[in-house]
Amino acid sequence: NRIFKRKFKPKPTTQAEIKECKATLSPRDLLLVSVGPSTIDFGTVSVQSRQTKSLVVTNDLDTHVLVAIHITDEELKLSHPESQVIPSGCTAGFDITFVSERA
Repeated sequence: NRIFKRKFKPKPTTQAEIKECKATLSPRDLLLVSVGPSTIDFGTVSVQSRQTKSLVVTNDLDTHVLVAIHITDEELKLSHPESQVIPSGCTAGFDITFVSERA
């Protein structure tokens, strides 16, 4: 499981990016944004340790897309970044970190 070191900016900054990222994606558009894996298996994680895996998003649209993850589980609170503006034709990785703090 490869961790993507390069991260894209968290918010759109140019007028074109802002316009593209505000647009609502149609069902057809959503088919061009792929996310995987559908499940993440952290395997055996020892108490007081952490394990990180990548959630990968590929943007095959002709426009930028703003992708955000919303983490609510305490064990995943170190996952990052919260959002990325993914350019057309690019792939981004979100680092999903599981932290085991109790037995």
